[in-house]
Amino acid sequence: MHLPRSGRRMNKTAIAFGTFDGVHRGHQEIINAMLSAAKRGGLDPLIYTFSNHPAGLFGKSFSMIMTDGERLAALKGFAPVAAERLDRQFAATEPEDFVRHMAEKYRMGAAVAGFNYTFGSRGAGNMDTLRRLGGKYGFEVYEIPALMYGGEPVSSTRIRACIERGDIAGANAMLGHELELSCKETSQNGHAVLKVADGLVLPAPGRYITEAEGRRLVCGVLPGGSIEPEEPLRGIKKLRFIGRIG
Repeated sequence: MHLPRSGRRMNKTAIAFGTFDGVHRGHQEIINAMLSAAKRGGLDPLIYTFSNHPAGLFGKSFSMIMTDGERLAALKGFAPVAAERLDRQFAATEPEDFVRHMAEKYRMGAAVAGFNYTFGSRGAGNMDTLRRLGGKYGFEVYEIPALMYGGEPVSSTRIRACIERGDIAGANAMLGHELELSCKETSQNGHAVLKVADGLVLPAPGRYITEAEGRRLVCGVLPGGSIEPEEPLRGIKKLRFIGRIG
């Protein structure tokens, strides 16, 4: 595991752990708890994540809510970010080795994570592991309970499922912001259409109220994933989904 080295000795840090796809309301609870812990303890705030989505490492089929670049940019709006690329060697790190490295490298004074956070080889480490190792390596542990929506925990998995069935209202309610997908203009059967960036989750076929370049417009998501605006609009790079029609 190779993490960036600093030229100066760091202050002790409060670290929020997670993948943070979508940077949804549950993620924001974790980050805000970390910021509060940092303030109380006089610690430097830090968000620790992977620069690539873990599911992609082992060839699993999955879609993301944000590109990796968008996710990291969004996280940097809250606090400094340490993003490590996950490879097979890194994924095989034993839980205690990972925690020891974080404690030594980042002088971790507080670890903050969600109730279902796992880490280390095969996800063998969990919040109980973190609490046990916190006593050994001298850091506090804050477990953040699930944020509920509709009787179930808010999660990236639930948000993706909402998007895939066209429930934009549900997705946006859990995100805490409107779904925004990166896209580029292309041509299909002689018509100008938009293609969502590779790897991003696609809304179900249907008509949607969207916003781009400061303008509201109706777009149709076609079978196969192309998006067709109902009026010409050039240079669209991001499309914000407000709601579904019908």
